[in-house]
Amino acid sequence: MSVVGVRKAASEGRLPSRRTGSGHRIFDRADLDAYLGRPASECAGATPERVEALYCLVSGSTG
Repeated sequence: MSVVGVRKAASEGRLPSRRTGSGHRIFDRADLDAYLGRPASECAGATPERVEALYCLVSGSTG
């Protein structure tokens, strides 16, 4: 999924997110799984041994 697609889905409320104090979007894994049509994480409610994170920084023109 493209950065623009994620931004648009979050802005339109189709992909729930919250913002940090500096304005970065944060997504819960359960929300991402549901949006992408993946089965719920097996670790739901448990402390996972490994945490997955996606960080994307885009610079340049938005045109």
